[in-house]
Formats: sequence, structure tokens, C-alpha cells
Amino acid sequence: GYFRDAGLIEKALEFSISNSVRMQDSFVINARAAANPFAAELLWRWTKAKWSLLKKRYGSGTHMLGRYVSALGSIKSIKTKKDIERFFASKENWRDDIKLALRQTLEQIEINHRLIEFNKEMAHGEK
Repeated sequence: GYFRDAGLIEKALEFSISNSVRMQDSFVINARAAANPFAAELLWRWTKAKWSLLKKRYGSGTHMLGRYVSALGSIKSIKTKKDIERFFASKENWRDDIKLALRQTLEQIEINHRLIEFNKEMAHGEK
């Protein structure tokens, strides 16, 4: 998940949901990719594309689905945050077991964005 190459990151994410990886270990690559600054937006696109599969794979009795949502907390873009909000506002994409993870993830994205903006202002001597 720490590759700079988007193609390799995507291959790793696909591998994570293959039959070669035990279900209880499958979120680990996703979580590692979340720590990769080159992977944040790609991680959202992948999660969105695979969401139906992930929902089927991880029943509401597990804690796993929320981990995929939590991994999105590395995103810094308000535009992507709004896309995430719209996506999960849809009844077909929502599940009660992701409620806390989603709230925390959206808050983290907001914090990330504000920190970036603050640092830009400080670099330009605006504060």
C-alpha cells in the first residue's frame, strides 16, 4: 500500500479482496494505503467502486466495513469530502454500522483540509 505508482496501489487493493487473502486480513492493505499520501484519492475511487462488494462481504454483524470508511480519513479535499457525503447519503450505500466511522472520517477530512490551508497561509505570511 506504500507504492508511489497508482497502478501498483490499485493492484494491491484488488489483491486484498481476492481469494488469496483471508477475509479478516483483507482490510490491512487498505489501511496501509490510507497512510500513503499518494493513495488517498485513489483509495476513495476504489472504495466507491467496490462498495457493493464490500457491503456483501462484511455483514452488519462485523466491524470490518467501518474500517474501509475510516481509511478514507487521509483525504484532504473538501470536494472529495462532499462526494463521500453524497455517496453515503444514498440509502443503497448506507448501513448503520458505519455511522460512527463515517462521522469521524468526515471530521478528519475537514481537519486535514484546514491544516493544509493554515500551512499555506503561514507559508505566505498571511497570519
